[in-house]
Amino acid sequence: MIRIHYAVDMAEIPAFQEIQTVDTDGDGAVGEIEADRYLAEQAPALIRGLSLIVDGREANLELLDRALVLTPGEAGLRTLRIDLVLQTAAPLGLAEVAFSDGNYADRLGLREIVVRPAEGVPLFSSTAPAVSATDELRVYTDVAAATTPASAREARFTFAGGVGAAAPAIVAIAPAGAARETGGGFASLLNRDTITFPVVLLMLLVALGFGAVHALEPGHGKTIVAAYFVGARGTALHSAALGLIVAVTHSLGVLAIGALTL
Repeated sequence: MIRIHYAVDMAEIPAFQEIQTVDTDGDGAVGEIEADRYLAEQAPALIRGLSLIVDGREANLELLDRALVLTPGEAGLRTLRIDLVLQTAAPLGLAEVAFSDGNYADRLGLREIVVRPAEGVPLFSSTAPAVSATDELRVYTDVAAATTPASAREARFTFAGGVGAAAPAIVAIAPAGAARETGGGFASLLNRDTITFPVVLLMLLVALGFGAVHALEPGHGKTIVAAYFVGARGTALHSAALGLIVAVTHSLGVLAIGALTL
């Protein structure tokens, strides 16, 4: 058998939007019935987006197991993970396989394909690695991002069917409360149980520093504004007023985006 573990891991913002679809009763929690109903709709669509060509023929993918898991994310939001276990019959003898994933073609994100043979099964060639750098999309670090292709949508491999152990069993249901490591240094400040005054002060200083560096970068018509100030003989008071206006409007824009999103 050829067995596929297909996982979709949504970050906080897309997960927040998707949870609105899953949580049909609007109580903020996703019950078992809601999860089953959502998976019953999503699983067939995701399977249709996959293609497994075995020796030149499209394979029929059978759904063995499915699961939906919500885990705590950054800033009090949740992440959403879908796990599907699929399988298809493998021919005896040498087999050439081509796999492609056409799901979420319009979205950016890390995509990883791993080809792992069962014990004793000869794998003659493979365009995909045998080890997951992200622990099957559970760990996101700089190292994982650097060693994983940004968009692995296709893989080809050749193996000998009918030799060695059978395909290992895969359980779609992830452990409850599974950790999701993001490796974000600044974001980790927001994950503290108690945010103290020094931490808040540090956040403000860091934001001020990043804002000052950003102000030196081109963009936002700064060159035109500077030329206007020179031509109009603007004073330091005028510059301070303009800086305050830009800071306030930027902050209001960010708050408006947050309000519209949440």
